[in-house]
Amino acid sequence: MGVKRTYFAPCFLVTKPGYGNGDIAFRISTHGYAEAYEKAVEKYCEIHDLTDEQYVELLERMPSTEVFTGYLLNALLMRGHRATKAEILSKLGAEKNEEDIANGKGKSGQNRVRCPEYRWAQ
Repeated sequence: MGVKRTYFAPCFLVTKPGYGNGDIAFRISTHGYAEAYEKAVEKYCEIHDLTDEQYVELLERMPSTEVFTGYLLNALLMRGHRATKAEILSKLGAEKNEEDIANGKGKSGQNRVRCPEYRWAQ
């Protein structure tokens, strides 16, 4: 028999306000860690009409990869998924996959586990 594995894609989520509007995911495997965070901050500021000073303040609050990894690992383990810190760090270190972006071939499946939303300080 096969081994059941959890597929996860570390990302920053921006929640759209209102019931049923969902989230916008900025995947680290697509954009890279810093760029995914920056794009998430831009979208968050756009949605909530924040000032340029607030934008800069949010950019300065980018969590270290250690903090992000610890948060994601705890969230996955609490949900009963098997994951290791090394697996998460390897996904954070992955380069952008520009070929898949250009061809529109994302790698999401039915067993995808969404990463935890980074809680913005207000």
